[in-house]
Amino acid sequence: MNVRPVVIALDGSRTSWTALEWAVDEARRTSRPLHVVGVCDVTQDGTVDGIVDVQRLLDDAAATVQTIAPALPVQTDALLGEATDELVDISRTSALLVLGRCRPGPGFLLHRSVMHRVLTHSHCPTVLVSGVPAVDATTVVVGVSESDGGRAALRFAFAEARLRDAALVAVRSSRPNGWGLAGAVAAQTPSLALLDSRDRTLTADLLRPFADLCPAVKIETVVSYMPLETLLEQAGQNAAMVVLGCRREDGGHLGRLGPVASWIAERVDFPVAVVGRDASAAVPVLIGADPGTVPA
Repeated sequence: MNVRPVVIALDGSRTSWTALEWAVDEARRTSRPLHVVGVCDVTQDGTVDGIVDVQRLLDDAAATVQTIAPALPVQTDALLGEATDELVDISRTSALLVLGRCRPGPGFLLHRSVMHRVLTHSHCPTVLVSGVPAVDATTVVVGVSESDGGRAALRFAFAEARLRDAALVAVRSSRPNGWGLAGAVAAQTPSLALLDSRDRTLTADLLRPFADLCPAVKIETVVSYMPLETLLEQAGQNAAMVVLGCRREDGGHLGRLGPVASWIAERVDFPVAVVGRDASAAVPVLIGADPGTVPA
């Protein structure tokens, strides 16, 4: 049986090295091999641009992994082609794709474009790492949505919380135009009390199947009228990660990252995991559970 690897994409930036250390820890925690990749552009005349620099980067990464995790299986590869296409393609056979979030500066717009397109179209959960994660984090935060991506995010968040022996903080906004509230009434806005009651019930219903499979995971529910992005930023300050679903279906069934995931991806310093509706095959089965009983 082939075990899907944790894949880390390096670009030589400081944040990508921070992301490498995060990916090493995740690979050890989940007993998965590590796959380190760098992407080289191929020009129109077929010339490979930057292959020497990328190979040197990969060699340095392999040496780093050998130093901090000598027993961890690691593979390195230089991918040839357009960055978005190559990373989305490798996500098809990955358990997790890890990226360092770029900082504003030269090339920022290009890197941001690649980051957003990979997050939107990745076939496995994708984690953005920026600042140094909290070493004593005791929570995993998840944005609660009834969408397919939201349910995949719940499954991933419960699996991570159980692996880390962490509490799960489930966050949902009761704003009428909040993320996941597609049924907001146009003609008459429901009362705040009604919105709060409805969202607390919906959140409990969505969490219950996973909570039944993971009784050891302590759950804290946060339902508030505050904007979801504000709630997530507050809850995520000392969290191991914040998990969000994406790629809700529009009329044309196009991939869509969503406004909250887009905002969080660019703003915060803690790790952010984005899970799409088509990533269920890559999301880990909850430890100790029969795969046939785990909600998709």
